[in-house]
Amino acid sequence: MSSTRRLVCLAALASVTALVPTARTFALDGPDVDVAQAAESLESGDWPSLPPLNCRTPEGQTPSPAYPFQDKYVTIDGYRIHYVEEGHGKPILFVHGNPTWSYIWRNIFPCVAWRTGRRAIAVDLLGLGKSDKPNLDYNLQIHERILTKFIRRLHLDDLIMVGQDWGGPLMTHYAVHNPHNVEALVLLETFAWKLQYSDFGFFAPFVQLGRSPAGQDLLINHPTWFVENFIQLGVINQQNFGPEVFQNYLQRMPTPDTRVALAKFPKLIPITDDPDTLQSSLDFFTQIENGLHRLRRADILIAKAEPGNLISADSWNKVLAFQAALPQTEIRSVGPGVHPVQEDSPVGIVRTISRWICDKHLDGHRDRCELD
Repeated sequence: MSSTRRLVCLAALASVTALVPTARTFALDGPDVDVAQAAESLESGDWPSLPPLNCRTPEGQTPSPAYPFQDKYVTIDGYRIHYVEEGHGKPILFVHGNPTWSYIWRNIFPCVAWRTGRRAIAVDLLGLGKSDKPNLDYNLQIHERILTKFIRRLHLDDLIMVGQDWGGPLMTHYAVHNPHNVEALVLLETFAWKLQYSDFGFFAPFVQLGRSPAGQDLLINHPTWFVENFIQLGVINQQNFGPEVFQNYLQRMPTPDTRVALAKFPKLIPITDDPDTLQSSLDFFTQIENGLHRLRRADILIAKAEPGNLISADSWNKVLAFQAALPQTEIRSVGPGVHPVQEDSPVGIVRTISRWICDKHLDGHRDRCELD
């Protein structure tokens, strides 16, 4: 664990006591979407000359806390799945992790769409964000099944997939089983391999706590603790994580029955040196490992934050093993960040991903590939 990352984490932990947000309940709003009609509308649209509002913040200034997108829903296996989108053309699907939702991509997905001439979609996983939150015995297979059916339901073909945190393994599992439909993968502060506690560095005690009975009680009954320690703690520039941002995460988990999925995720981590690790999670990642050879024709980017957490010096041997299995994998820096890097370096993420897409000639708008 680097001294820089340790100091960042300690400073963030000390600062959270100043925030005392009040939870509010927000009803799901927005219609179920006619997918065919929406796709036709997107295909017929013209590109705006100016970037979306969330993409006009100069680098170095506080990113926008706003979420100015139209809520859309599709029903999958009887559950309403929420998503937002911008642009048109071939799709880029952004998949978040825990305990976040599509809000974490607000300053990224519309900007990548505008820069690359592609259609960008940010989805909320089942049990998180504005998607339905049923009381299920969640596992990775459930989440991946919903994601797969979401992709089919929206007819998302020739995909670029961008995943952070749990979004990484979920999208990689989809990709190894559907390589014909995946043009490229972008792994942003995530993992697609089995882990050990040492891979988490300074955050290992938090992960251990989250998997324990005491931690489970904290996750279910004390939501501010989770936002503080699993999101805010990982943000270097605390000015980027003001009260409005804090509330936008907290409001999506207002009651204990809306926190079932987020509490389960820590127990789903495939930690090989923990005897309590679920076999279903280990099997999920074994399927990824055994299927990586199917991705040799896909372009792959590891978008690394500095110092990072899941992709960092502590886990670098896992990153190199992944790159050895898929030698076409590139590694590019996105700027400062520990774990929820979208809150620290949205401009750097947009620039890195967009430039890489253009370099691979996967874009649909060459004029904007030259933008910095």
